[in-house]
Amino acid sequence: MCYAMAGTWVPLCHQERGSPLPHRLLTIAHIGQTTLQIHWTWPPALLALAGLLSSLYIQSLSGAAAGFAGLLTALLIYGSILLHELAHGVAGYAVGLPVPTITLFAFGGRTEVEESRSTPMTELLIALSGPTISTLLTAIWWIAGAMTDPGPTQTFAFVLATVNGGLLALNLLPGYPLDGGRILKAALWFLLDDEIPAARSATLIGRACGWVLVLIGVVIALGTNNLAYGMVFGGAGYFLSHTAVDGFRRLALQRALHGVRVADIMQQVFRAVGPDLPLDQFVSRFVLGQSDNGFPVLPHPEVGPPQLLLGMMSVRDLRRFALSQWTLTRIQEAMTPVGRIRVLSPETTAADALKALVESDQDLLPVVLGQDLMGVVRRRDLLFYVRLRVAKM
Repeated sequence: MCYAMAGTWVPLCHQERGSPLPHRLLTIAHIGQTTLQIHWTWPPALLALAGLLSSLYIQSLSGAAAGFAGLLTALLIYGSILLHELAHGVAGYAVGLPVPTITLFAFGGRTEVEESRSTPMTELLIALSGPTISTLLTAIWWIAGAMTDPGPTQTFAFVLATVNGGLLALNLLPGYPLDGGRILKAALWFLLDDEIPAARSATLIGRACGWVLVLIGVVIALGTNNLAYGMVFGGAGYFLSHTAVDGFRRLALQRALHGVRVADIMQQVFRAVGPDLPLDQFVSRFVLGQSDNGFPVLPHPEVGPPQLLLGMMSVRDLRRFALSQWTLTRIQEAMTPVGRIRVLSPETTAADALKALVESDQDLLPVVLGQDLMGVVRRRDLLFYVRLRVAKM
């Protein structure tokens, strides 16, 4: 499960090919077995929020002091979001589910919880943990403001109380993947005894809630000429609508691959090349007009598996050589040796195989037992398998 927005969550899964997310994250701490990281949007959003909030203090504080107060308020707002996410993580650990990462974004956070053993009750408990912390923070800051004389300190406390209360209200909207949507999904899952239809219904409501927030943002921007607040509502709504769909896709993907091993999906009939084949013949026979761009290198490519894997030859390897070199260069000189390629074992899970394909940016990975090639896993075959399984859900 992942949380997006302050405390929302979607199933943990691997990024799709070409997703920029893994390359735009910075790890800032490790809390036990959980990695705390920030998205590239977080620092500029923090500074923008600090600038916006500093205007609240400008009448009672000097320019520099108002700027510092705005920055401190913004830091505590994101600190509140972090506490919200940590509550989800603690709840995940409490019910026996690992929590690999917590990520802070411009519009909130995401807590990833391994949910292979999730149930309606564990989902409900994790979903309630974040709003519980937000409720406590809202009450604490409101009481602090009420007990303080009018001035910058009271403004500081009431702003934090208002923001935490707003985040609480937003997250309790009955739209997936917000906490309220997760609570709705848990209830529907319990009643229907089927997670996928429950998640699908919560996703539709989540998208609707997102576009309502976008509409509210447009009305605020046009009706009150308050572009900043309109952008906050509109951006949050768009993000919610997008993550609702993404969350359901991740859940469906995880469920489609649950319990599936590489041995169940690998291809044992595939094209391979020999180490003595010249590159010009490799291009004419294996590259031109073909969809594959990666090939195992075997001592006897005409013989099926198992046999010793020497390496992999791809179009990427070919590009290292000039056209004039193709005739005199053989596969064994151009290939990536087996010691430098990522391989799978027959017992690797299908989910880990997909992760390996994405991280290596390869269309095909070899399946090896010992030193022998047993088969290959292609990205397109794996995604086709997922589509078939999802269609039956």
